[in-house]
Amino acid sequence: PKMDTNNATITSNNNNTNNDNGNGNNERSKNKIQVSVNRPNQFYTELAIQLLKQNEEIELSGLGSAITSVVTISEKLRTNGYADVKKIYTSTISLPDRPTQKAKIQIVVKRSQKLLESLQEVGTS
Repeated sequence: PKMDTNNATITSNNNNTNNDNGNGNNERSKNKIQVSVNRPNQFYTELAIQLLKQNEEIELSGLGSAITSVVTISEKLRTNGYADVKKIYTSTISLPDRPTQKAKIQIVVKRSQKLLESLQEVGTS
């Protein structure tokens, strides 16, 4: 599947040694999902849908081989009408226990109007 980036902002930042996305806030947030290759994509897709029901925006992120999963999950959310891709960040980070750098991706998705309308329908019935 091809990622539609017409409405997304793509930012690249090399040698990022922190995990704060440039805003100085390094807290674990309730609207962030750290994707790994240890669980199936469907697990993260369902988790993302649940978080989108509670939050206007969520962030999916992954390192190294999990990057493909992050892109696949965000594409599933977009093609199924649950979310719109808002921003894509790419970077390389240094990990304290490794001499080499790791590629990192962060994709911010926004709850779609379709999901919002379906939530409102459930709330009114």
